[in-house]
Amino acid sequence: MRFAKGCISYVVVPFLIFLLIFIPGVVTGMVLMEALGLLFLLIAAGLVVFFRDPELPIGDGIVSPANGKVFAVDTIDDTRIVRIFMNVWNIHVNRSPMDGVVSEVEHRPGGHIPAFDKDAETNERVIVHYDTSIGKVKTVQIAGSVARRIVPYISGGEKLKKGDKIGIIRLGSRVDVHLPKEKVSITCAIGDVVVPGQTIANIILDQNLGEGGDT
Repeated sequence: MRFAKGCISYVVVPFLIFLLIFIPGVVTGMVLMEALGLLFLLIAAGLVVFFRDPELPIGDGIVSPANGKVFAVDTIDDTRIVRIFMNVWNIHVNRSPMDGVVSEVEHRPGGHIPAFDKDAETNERVIVHYDTSIGKVKTVQIAGSVARRIVPYISGGEKLKKGDKIGIIRLGSRVDVHLPKEKVSITCAIGDVVVPGQTIANIILDQNLGEGGDT
């Protein structure tokens, strides 16, 4: 099992507490200690799910940076925005939606309103800006009511390939993808469950772009 970078201690600690409580409970016959130990074992098992980081295939076009459900596809001015809500059982490691150079990683402090709420626009977030073959693209990692920490893996200046890991939102929340409207056609729909690396949009080819699209 591959774990998200820097997260294995979150699993090891409750598992060790399980051993320290459960084994003496069995030896002494104290049912309460056994039950408490099993509770920590369940916590450790849940954290294994939360912080898993499996290898996933990378699709064509522009791919999802997150595992979750598409709950909105919006158009604001010249931008198409795909909004993905991540539950606690989803994969929390986020990825680059296409090839590009990271021009800026921006952290904005804020609240922790449930991420699917319209007022979540004031929540804490990390915005990653990419220079790509179709222009300016960005991903917005948004903290929610459970997720309390966004951990970037990048700082700016990196040249990323599509599917490269950009960071983690611990315990779920939301990721938005901002794309230039005239350059893309959205292939995902509201209600779709997507995984990191799954195609969510195709690049509309023009004379300025080669057949490779996001090269």
